[in-house]
Amino acid sequence: NVAAPNSVHNTCVFCCFEAGDTVTNLHIALDRYKDQVAHLLGMKWRQYTIKLFMCGDYEFLSRMYGLSGASGCYPCLYCLAHHQNLVTPLSVRGQAPPRTFETIHADHQHYVTSGVDKKHAQHFYNCITEPIFNIPISQVSINEFAKNSFV
Repeated sequence: NVAAPNSVHNTCVFCCFEAGDTVTNLHIALDRYKDQVAHLLGMKWRQYTIKLFMCGDYEFLSRMYGLSGASGCYPCLYCLAHHQNLVTPLSVRGQAPPRTFETIHADHQHYVTSGVDKKHAQHFYNCITEPIFNIPISQVSINEFAKNSFV
């Protein structure tokens, strides 16, 4: 731990490109790092376990994790709440089942075996592509503006 973890002196940018963050562009820019990211996940440095975090706005994170985005029936990156239920306060609707890296993979596999038709993505919790990296959902941070739009 350091005093200023977000300081430019304590942050490592490993990829920067000038293009839109479409799924195709993200794959072009990031697929070459999959093995390195997988290697770093859970690696030990001295007595510390390395944790990688995925941060960004909602649109970027949806694409990174293979979700169809805000217009989908299941837009939340953290849970499997239907979009109609998200307008109801949590205290009234109750906690929805969590979305995990494992559920994303399983739902995407079911989507693929069903024929990859985006019109039916809601039957697979809107998991339309594989996540780019295997960083767990518990290590994802949506910027505050995007997060507040779903609370």
